[in-house]
Amino acid sequence: MADSTYVFVNTSQQLEAFIEDLARLIELSFERKEKARDIWYDFDSEQMSIWVYKHEYESDEDLPLAEYPIAIDIRAKFVQAGIGKRVWQDEQARNIFNKLKATKKYPLLLCWGLQTIMETFDPTQTETKRE
Repeated sequence: MADSTYVFVNTSQQLEAFIEDLARLIELSFERKEKARDIWYDFDSEQMSIWVYKHEYESDEDLPLAEYPIAIDIRAKFVQAGIGKRVWQDEQARNIFNKLKATKKYPLLLCWGLQTIMETFDPTQTETKRE
C-alpha cells in the first residue's frame, strides 16, 4: 500500500459505469478481474499497473477514505534512468486526478500510500486544496 499513489473518487456510479468513463477519459483499456466476491479493473504495462476498485478502507481523522468509495491505485514498475520512480508515479496519478477534476463531476482525493493527502478537489467549491 505504501508503494502506491491513489486517486480516491466520490461517486454514486456503479464501478462498471465509472470504469467506462475513466477509460475513455485517460485513453486506456481496463480488464475486468474477479476473485471470490471481489471485482476490480486492471491496466498493466511495462511501466505501471493501475487497479480500480470499490474499497473498504475506513476513515480516520486525517483521511476521510470512506467518503470516496472508488480507489484508483497507481504503481510504477519500471521508469527510465534519471527519473525517480515515485516522482513518475505521482505524475501519472496527478494526470488521472487532473483529467477527472476537469470533468467537474467528482469529489477527489489524491494521496500517497494511505497516509498523506497530496490534493483534494470538490466540484462544488471554487478552489482546489493542496496539502
